[in-house]
Amino acid sequence: MRNKLVINIIIAYFVVLCIVFFVQLNDTENNEESYNQTVEVSVSKPDKMRDSVALKVGSSSVLLNDKLFSIDPKDETIITKVINNEVFVPADVFSNVFKGEVSWNEELKELVLRYNNKAVILKEKDREMKVIDNIDENEKIIQNSIMIVDDNVYVPLRDVAEEFGKNVFFDGDIVILSDGETVFDSKNDKGLIGELLERLKLRNVYAFKNNNETVYFNSKLISIDENNNEIVPVSENGINYIPVKMISSVFGGETVWNSERKEITIKYNQREAVFSSKSDNVYVDTNNKKDHFIMPDAFKILNEYSYLSLDSFADVFGKNIFIDGDCIIISGKDNTFDKEKDNDIIMKITQSIK
Repeated sequence: MRNKLVINIIIAYFVVLCIVFFVQLNDTENNEESYNQTVEVSVSKPDKMRDSVALKVGSSSVLLNDKLFSIDPKDETIITKVINNEVFVPADVFSNVFKGEVSWNEELKELVLRYNNKAVILKEKDREMKVIDNIDENEKIIQNSIMIVDDNVYVPLRDVAEEFGKNVFFDGDIVILSDGETVFDSKNDKGLIGELLERLKLRNVYAFKNNNETVYFNSKLISIDENNNEIVPVSENGINYIPVKMISSVFGGETVWNSERKEITIKYNQREAVFSSKSDNVYVDTNNKKDHFIMPDAFKILNEYSYLSLDSFADVFGKNIFIDGDCIIISGKDNTFDKEKDNDIIMKITQSIK
């Protein structure tokens, strides 16, 4: 009797173990199925912008693989342009962005672009484009020849990019270059295009208020001088002034003060300008091209600190100024803001610097 009871207990224990095992096995299968479903969902929604390049007309900015950078890191004035109703980009886009080869023959006024085992040859004032693919050479007539703008070579984007196997999408101010089968559509990609426009528009945009020691830049607040919160933008006699310190600490320029002559030399955006507190004369050197301007009250010493008028800074260094209430926005010369069109972006900036 006792042995029979022991056997029954063992059998019952074995049954319980089997039930637990099958329950765990079922849960494992469900979890694996759930995991596989999650992977499938993520794979079915790939990042459409992966390896695609986004540019904005009037901007030096480039977006590639979620990284924002400049067409030319040394010069923000080199931007994407519309010329003769066609999008033009600096030739350096093909080297700095796509890592191709770019060579310019000044004597022949001839540009050679090499990318993806193919070469494209273009000449100034010549609408004939030569294409060399391995040993084959073809000639094509394009809508516009290359342009020389401010000593920079600009290329008609669509003709050249498509020759290198790129899809070109253009919507408003947004230009997207993609490979292969990645195609963009104005209607279906409206949300994405809006997001790209905002990101590109806000890059290298600075916003601040008078008497405030911080500047909004690339979604961050930067101190004009971490050691002295008295160095702030000010307004005097209806003129807005920014501290010279701001040009080095925020904009990344170089400044040299000559105490004997009461002059400040500023190097920024490939330009060198000399301002004097004793004179309205301003001397500007742009790539060895020298200019002289008369700018009243451009440079002053206020509260023992050096200040530059906002208008003179914008005029000399190629900036655009937009003022909304007490919010001052500085952007690239061709990156203009409109109160109605850019209201959401302006509100976002204004709230960030409160």
